[in-house]
Amino acid sequence: MKYLDLNIDDDFTWQKNLNLYYSYLESIKSRFSKKFFCFYTKEGMHDSILLDLQIVKRALTNGTVIDVNTLWEKSGKQFSLIFKDVKSINMNINLLDGYCEFGDYIAGEFSAVNEQLLSFEFLFYDCENTVKLIFKKIHFKT
Repeated sequence: MKYLDLNIDDDFTWQKNLNLYYSYLESIKSRFSKKFFCFYTKEGMHDSILLDLQIVKRALTNGTVIDVNTLWEKSGKQFSLIFKDVKSINMNINLLDGYCEFGDYIAGEFSAVNEQLLSFEFLFYDCENTVKLIFKKIHFKT
């Protein structure tokens, strides 16, 4: 991730980077629904739990696309993020040592890949298990 480096122990540097990230988000805010942007920048996703992640094939008249449907819970409320027309899915979830609670979201960043694509990279509480999606659109449901 470009802005949110979890190896930083200095609160001042962390807050400075977080402010830079929120400034960057403002520059791409038109790529998100108002409802989602408000949720993400005001409430955030920290301490959300990933309950479900599904990779879904969707047939269109001119071909097939992949969506990634996610279901989250935070403070007893559920919400879903649906990543439409996904171009890349990268996951580093290691369960070789047995199950770990990798669904506990700690931090993530959205960024523009180009004029058509966005990315969302997020880390779970152990900071080793990561997911990165590159996609065209995001839908938010509460």
